[in-house]
Amino acid sequence: MMKAVVYERTDAAAKVLHLVEREVPQPGEGQVRVQVVVSGMNPVDYKFRQG
Repeated sequence: MMKAVVYERTDAAAKVLHLVEREVPQPGEGQVRVQVVVSGMNPVDYKFRQG
């Protein structure tokens, strides 16, 4: 299992961002899986989440 922060609608971060556990996806033919420890957020994504 892996942890992910997800949102399904637009609004203030405290209202819509949720920590969930998901199955770890298996790589397909010719693909690899990498472990991401930390990731930044694109400003466009942040603004989209706000609506």
